[in-house]
Amino acid sequence: MKKTVLTLVPTEGLANRMRAWASAIAFTERHGMALNVVWRKCSNNNCLFSDLFKPLSEAVAPHVRLVDGGAAAQWLYDQPMKRNLHLPRLWHALKYGVRIYFHHMRSIAQQYEGAAREQHVLNLVGEGDALVFSCYPLCDYPDALNASVFRPTDEIEARIQQRAADFAPSMIGVHIRRTDNAMAIKSSPISLFEHHMRQALEQYPGAHFYLATDDERVKRHMEHAFPGKIHTSPAPADRTSAEGMKEAAVEMFTLARCNHFIGSYYSSFSDMVLALNGAKGLIAKTD
Repeated sequence: MKKTVLTLVPTEGLANRMRAWASAIAFTERHGMALNVVWRKCSNNNCLFSDLFKPLSEAVAPHVRLVDGGAAAQWLYDQPMKRNLHLPRLWHALKYGVRIYFHHMRSIAQQYEGAAREQHVLNLVGEGDALVFSCYPLCDYPDALNASVFRPTDEIEARIQQRAADFAPSMIGVHIRRTDNAMAIKSSPISLFEHHMRQALEQYPGAHFYLATDDERVKRHMEHAFPGKIHTSPAPADRTSAEGMKEAAVEMFTLARCNHFIGSYYSSFSDMVLALNGAKGLIAKTD
């Protein structure tokens, strides 16, 4: 009997793609499916998987195949919309019995969680080949899977180690998400980060902070608030270039190697850092 194949196109930014992919590995393994993952370049993630991570180990996921970019994949696995005259939908309909596009997956994620979401997706997929566009997890999965799947390339690893070379013995990672994330700005105000950081200094007087943020003004503010305590990247956040995405991966794994972490609410990047570091930290969130 032919094995059902689920083809996942991870969407949105780096952490969103990572959690969608890791969840799809768990989902397809549990339900005896094969998994193809199509990693496309786009405006908010302008790089290939191979630019950031080593090839996926067969020991971890022997049922998974990666399609890493390429001109054909860029067009064939684009989401149907006005700018492409919805033409990819024709090819998708010919190749896949089930198509779950981003807006549908978003609705599923808003309505279902955990086992209920997994069962709903499974019911939709059925026994035919399926195409899924998602930045959301298809199901719950163990955090440890992330470290097994997403192993930085030698280049990225060298940059992480260089970044961490001057770390203090006690290092606290801080991720402050601003710019276009209204929920993070509202629920994780700067004053709350300062509160948690000062509490950390009471517990670890010699601690320093590694700060990652997409707002240069936040860097300057924290350097003034905690003089001599802030370590940060000299590069501004930039998701539109391959170099900017490499820097995002360096930031993520550098934060994950700190002793403790303080993250932003409603940020998949912060959530992924906590998943990579074994949940050693907290999310700064107002009541």
